Amino acid sequence: MDFSNRTAWSRMPGINRVNRERAGLAYERGWQFAEEAPALLDRWRVLPLTQRGDMRMAYGALTGVCDGLPFTMFDFIRRDRVVNMQAMGLTLNKHHDFRTDSVWAVTLQAPMPFFQITSNNEVYADVDHHPRPMTGERKFDRRHRLVDTDPHVAAQILTPPLVGFLREAELGTWSLVGNELVYAEMVMLANTTPQKVVGTLAKLAHLVTYLPRHFGQPQPYPGQGYPGYPAQGYAPQGYPAQGQPPQGPPQGYPAQGPYPPQPYPQQPYPPQYPPGTTPPPPFQQPGYY
Repeated sequence: MDFSNRTAWSRMPGINRVNRERAGLAYERGWQFAEEAPALLDRWRVLPLTQRGDMRMAYGALTGVCDGLPFTMFDFIRRDRVVNMQAMGLTLNKHHDFRTDSVWAVTLQAPMPFFQITSNNEVYADVDHHPRPMTGERKFDRRHRLVDTDPHVAAQILTPPLVGFLREAELGTWSLVGNELVYAEMVMLANTTPQKVVGTLAKLAHLVTYLPRHFGQPQPYPGQGYPGYPAQGYAPQGYPAQGQPPQGPPQGYPAQGPYPPQPYPQQPYPPQYPPGTTPPPPFQQPGYY
């Protein structure tokens, strides 16, 4: 079921407030803004976008670059339960339960193996059967779950410095999907202020620095080249690059002189015929009769 403003009428003031605040933030920072972004609902198959529920909507979407880090940010709302209050077989009241999450996705310089972790701070369904990480930090391990993640990959990503930063920054649910890091936080409606948007981006920029560098081949951002190679094109072989003296005389074919012109025989006019011969009759132009 698509999102219904009539059904979610009590949430619309908060949604409209978020859109106004995000539009102003985008104008100040030179970012792009969209009131609704339905394409983002299926872009990542990770928490919270994999949670059950209908009337799903991504709104207050921002796209841009913050402190050199490309990002996308939006709020995600869904209806996960409908409670019917009945008496004598008649429905007297219907209550709709909505959940709201704020989602940040930042672009990494290198593709990473799939990784997804969630904490007890976000109450997501169907995650209790997933294993806990084994970092040696008992409190951290007890509060987190690895979702569809290879334990060997998790052991290489959850290094002691990274675990320490996660506890200090209070970053709970996040995933690595290709060359993107997706962070999610369950929030009250309209509780993610512009200050929180920017502050969380700063935390994620710091988190990126703790990720291991040995996974995959680094992928440069647009406009950047690989280390040790020129950022833009090469000079063609055999030709000196601009600003450098030629290495030797150019190799070419020897110059050839012009050929002497060959005169054509001139035909006198009118035509001359030998004595004693009869000139041919003139050519008759065809006509239509």
